[in-house]
Amino acid sequence: MAKAASVISTKAKAFVKGMNATLEDKRKKKVDALAKKGVKDAEKKVYKAELKVSKNPVTLSRTPEKQAESVASGRSWTCASAHMVDKARHVPLFYTPPGKSKSVYSKTAKEPWGSKDEHFMSFAEFSAAWAKELGKQGVRNYKGKQAFDAGDAWHIELPSGKLLHSDPAVAKCLIRYAELTRLEGHKPNTSFENSKSWKKDLAPHLKAVEARKEKERIDGLKKLRFSASLSGSQSLLKGANKAKTPVGKSFGDLEFEGPIDCGAGKEEKVAFKHAIQWDSLARDVFEFLGLAESKGFDVRLTFSLVYSLWHYDNLSQAFLAKLIPSCKLEYNTPAAKWMSMTVDAAADVSMKKSGLLPEGTVTFSYDLRSPLDKEKGKLVMKVKGSRVTAA
Repeated sequence: MAKAASVISTKAKAFVKGMNATLEDKRKKKVDALAKKGVKDAEKKVYKAELKVSKNPVTLSRTPEKQAESVASGRSWTCASAHMVDKARHVPLFYTPPGKSKSVYSKTAKEPWGSKDEHFMSFAEFSAAWAKELGKQGVRNYKGKQAFDAGDAWHIELPSGKLLHSDPAVAKCLIRYAELTRLEGHKPNTSFENSKSWKKDLAPHLKAVEARKEKERIDGLKKLRFSASLSGSQSLLKGANKAKTPVGKSFGDLEFEGPIDCGAGKEEKVAFKHAIQWDSLARDVFEFLGLAESKGFDVRLTFSLVYSLWHYDNLSQAFLAKLIPSCKLEYNTPAAKWMSMTVDAAADVSMKKSGLLPEGTVTFSYDLRSPLDKEKGKLVMKVKGSRVTAA
């Protein structure tokens, strides 16, 4: 690469020297012609123009990553640039308008040229001189041709200076370009991306980086933690004196807030129940009198809890929905029905989501009464995700 750098530097200097000699000669002839016509101060009334070898580091050797930055910024349209092997240089044109003393960088390559008295050369003549000097010095334009091309006007390079698309450096450039435009906020260079030269080679790298971007996005979503709570109470039975199976209303949901691409959701249905049994003192009396059978229990209360646990592809937390309590009251013996027993039952909920699983308690309160005695108690169901335990 050092040898190539020396060669292109030498040729760039020679190219600039040759072009400036041509420009100076043309300008002198124009000034002389105007002077012969009697134009006063003809020297000051004609454009000046000269080329310089750029000293900007960007004109020298570029790493694949730097070339990718140039493409992403819209200053270049290739990942196989001769700059990547130090075989190219920039030789920009500077011009001084008539009556001015400060030279200006030529952005369009067409500013100093025309057919008026102030011009010493037409654009066509300039282009022809450029092509001739390219051939004389053995260098080419950015397309590898012996012609002037305003697409990258001041770029000259050695013949066959560009890299093959199979070169590892080209792949590095494409990967870095994909990262810059898909991960780091650079606007895509659509001319580069849609070109016949690069569209096919670039496609797999864009796909790979898009996959990385999606993974990083989902990884970020999985780190999110939503916090919320759920509380309330409701009566299931009030003074009940016959068999019933009341179902409560939903206590609500513990879901995430806001519009989020949470991915596909999977519902896990959870159902849990626990029963308590009670024999009243009155039953002993009825048994003694031979009016009641000795079969198990008088009253059974079965408390149930159902809800849905939701898991989403893009979120680590699980969420709870439609938490519904219910209660089943059974009178088991004929005597129990005769004893004017009454039952009250209620459910109180206290749930939260802050960790990966929703957790909390649902407390069922009961009050059992017969003509001779009564019993009050609580059944606490502890919920953690899909696991429920009763105490």
